[in-house]
Amino acid sequence: MLAKNLQRASRAAKKRGENDVAEKFEKISPKTYSLPGDLSLFSREFDCNENMMNRKTSSFSSSSSSSNSTSSSSSSLTPPPMMTASSNIWIMKPIGQSQGRGIFFVWKRSQIQRWQNRRKKLDDDMNTTNSQQQFNGLSTSSLSSYSLQFHHQQQQQQQCEQYSGVSHSTQQQQNNNNNNNIASNANSINICKENYVAQKYIHNPLLIGGRKFDMRLYVLVISFSPLVVYVNREGFARFSSKRYDSKIKSNSMENYFVHLTNHSVQKKGESYDPNVCDLKWPLHKLRRHVRATFDNKIEETCFKEIENLIKLSCDAVKSSMIRDERCFELYGYDVMIDDAFKPWLIEVNASPSMTADSTSDKELKTCVFEDVLNALDFEKKFTERDDEHDGDDTEQKQKQQKRNQQNTYLARLPTRIGGFDAIVNESKDVCVQNLILKKKPTLGNSNTDREQNLKDIGVLSDEEEIKIK
Repeated sequence: MLAKNLQRASRAAKKRGENDVAEKFEKISPKTYSLPGDLSLFSREFDCNENMMNRKTSSFSSSSSSSNSTSSSSSSLTPPPMMTASSNIWIMKPIGQSQGRGIFFVWKRSQIQRWQNRRKKLDDDMNTTNSQQQFNGLSTSSLSSYSLQFHHQQQQQQQCEQYSGVSHSTQQQQNNNNNNNIASNANSINICKENYVAQKYIHNPLLIGGRKFDMRLYVLVISFSPLVVYVNREGFARFSSKRYDSKIKSNSMENYFVHLTNHSVQKKGESYDPNVCDLKWPLHKLRRHVRATFDNKIEETCFKEIENLIKLSCDAVKSSMIRDERCFELYGYDVMIDDAFKPWLIEVNASPSMTADSTSDKELKTCVFEDVLNALDFEKKFTERDDEHDGDDTEQKQKQQKRNQQNTYLARLPTRIGGFDAIVNESKDVCVQNLILKKKPTLGNSNTDREQNLKDIGVLSDEEEIKIK
């Protein structure tokens, strides 16, 4: 899991005496715990935050009463932001699920305890049922197994639905409104049985038009050793359909349309109309808005920090990734910006959705796919062809030759390939690496000159451009 790799990278940096680097690893992502394995650590962190809030509340009450006793005309005091209840909200997300399925919020210690108790009870019930099935010699056919699984899903949903903050009747009504009863039942998540990630909720997000948003970025990792990472300048921002409110409402579907920015969730809202507003902005529009609303320095610093965040996250996991020159990965990074313009890495999707919801969405994702293939250089346009091998070479020499060819290919990759810009390429010489690190952020820049760039680096010829058009 990314959170554990970040923690390991931070510890390794501290051992090397690089405390500033360790601090950067720790501040990439909100505090995250894997449940049920880290349940005790999560509970301890939750209680620590709760106690801190209680102490600050007591301190504020004492200072407020003292101020009122000394001066009857004194103005009312405003509690500091850390004292608000919203600062100890945690978002629970099932591992291995997508499109917002199974997500719920916890903000009370009793909610965590009930989730833990019911999870244990369901484990015991499942073990008892399995033992009875084996004792009675019941059929283990696919039909009976499916029936047993469906029975437990129904039981778990009835027992666990209160943790999602949505009552059964409310959820059923919402499903009827969206004509998704069958799909919802098929995709139901048993929140007491799934392994979960508990992540500290960012209660002070940057708002645009009073609405919360996050960014989906496309990151291409061609190699982890040496590390070669490209980020696509064309991502998009995803907005919530309802105005932001820091409070979490119990048993309300509104929580999801206020606090989640996942487009698969938002487009199920009653007020969603893609013809009026698709709840998406292209990344260059978001960057232009930040520059116009605030200033150039804030905009440039914020987007440079996002690129550094991506680089650090890849650097943290590279030691645990498979090192195979035939492998590559296209990741979907979800990044959120708080009201202090600090970017936070929310999660990394190994299989980002490529479903096109609109014409602009289709154009974006088509270009992303094309540039991934361009960067992989199947046609050897960045490297010289060298298919001749000596038949008497030993296996070790052949492996060394392949590694040299791979390094040559990586070293000759352009710093920009269509919409992808290199943010790190350890196969190049030190001078080029420093230039890549020091360049201004290209994330969110206009990509209107994409075809010209592909022609400049030799990927697209004039004849091929005519055929495409």
